[in-house]
Amino acid sequence: MDSAKPRFKRMTLKKKTLKTFLKYTSVSLTAALMDYGIFCGITALLSGASDTARIWCATAVARLVSSCYNFLMTYKVVFKSHENVRRSMVLFGLLCAVQMCCSALLVLAFTRWTGWPSAIIKPLVDASLFFVAYQIQKKWIF
Repeated sequence: MDSAKPRFKRMTLKKKTLKTFLKYTSVSLTAALMDYGIFCGITALLSGASDTARIWCATAVARLVSSCYNFLMTYKVVFKSHENVRRSMVLFGLLCAVQMCCSALLVLAFTRWTGWPSAIIKPLVDASLFFVAYQIQKKWIF
């Protein structure tokens, strides 16, 4: 009977971890769709600009808007954080800035390297950054 308790606790912890990850994925997916839509809209508006200017500008504006939504939902819904909101916001902002730079640099590099449109490259790059960001948020931000 005693051996059932640790197993039950492990199953409960795995279930809670999976539930949190699924919530995080849902919030991140809606933020990513928002980010992608804004990115595509701005790159279309700036079609006459250089690739560098177009991709950096579109990435910055899209990430700023989607990050505000992402922070609020992640703080309140996903992790139900009790951390100091200012501390979490500052750390999240730093993570977003690093992610934004990585995204823009990688999208620009892969666009030039492959010749593919940035609208195809961006979701691939951002999907890879998603897993790293989850671990950082889970361990240090929320």
